[in-house]
Amino acid sequence: MHRTEVGRYEIASAEKVYRAIDAPAERFTRLTLGSDAAVEWLPRETILFDDARLRRRIEVDVTADARFLAVRTLVLGRAAARASSDIMAAHNLMAANARRSVTGGRG
Repeated sequence: MHRTEVGRYEIASAEKVYRAIDAPAERFTRLTLGSDAAVEWLPRETILFDDARLRRRIEVDVTADARFLAVRTLVLGRAAARASSDIMAAHNLMAANARRSVTGGRG
């Protein structure tokens, strides 16, 4: 199998979500994988602290011959910081759309 592009992006620390006063923190990510692409979405853990609220959406458009692997890890509080896990909320949505080509119709 031939790969024309190889990319790697690493994050050294965990994502931390702290107390939300009004609205939840929001994060939106959209990935588009072209023909013969391969992506492993393996970010560090997300730590939710007391009264944290998070709304996250990840959308992935992939061609029929692309490969996508994803893992999300949530940690409720952190004992070393004496954080309890009384009240927190997380809404995670991951949607994948398979297509014949990135600009073409559904596969």
